[in-house]
Amino acid sequence: MSRGKKAVPSAKSKGLAKSVTLHSEPLKAVKSAFDGFDPEVRKRALAIRGLIGEVASKTDCGGLEETLKWGFPSYLAGSGRGTTIRLEPGPSNEGVAMRVHCQSRMMERFVDRPPVGVKPDGSRGILIPLRGKLPLTELRRFIGLALTYHDWKSGSAE
Repeated sequence: MSRGKKAVPSAKSKGLAKSVTLHSEPLKAVKSAFDGFDPEVRKRALAIRGLIGEVASKTDCGGLEETLKWGFPSYLAGSGRGTTIRLEPGPSNEGVAMRVHCQSRMMERFVDRPPVGVKPDGSRGILIPLRGKLPLTELRRFIGLALTYHDWKSGSAE
């Protein structure tokens, strides 16, 4: 490191991020963010959080890190091979928005096979309705693509 520059602590070293497993409780700051959601949105978002953990455990993504980004629960592949997945209330609290980096090619790739049970939200992500069963197939596909984004963005593998 050059003289006069200080190392910037990572979110993990500041206690704002942690590796998660399917059954672990959210980090305190992340739990507070979930607690700020409307109760129905929170219940749905926590179910999706569990699904993110499940997919990560079956994907070679180097584990999963949970943190806050823009004040919302966010999930990153520990390997650095993915793009961040962020959970937030959808417009008017009518569902859960699952967001990715808007300049990624995630949505272009995801909608190449028309999704069922979720609504694409431009280049930003998908909207998951509060009512009905979770569209597990679509959500697993979306999460898997996000956790392995840098593996496939230049090629054609999924």
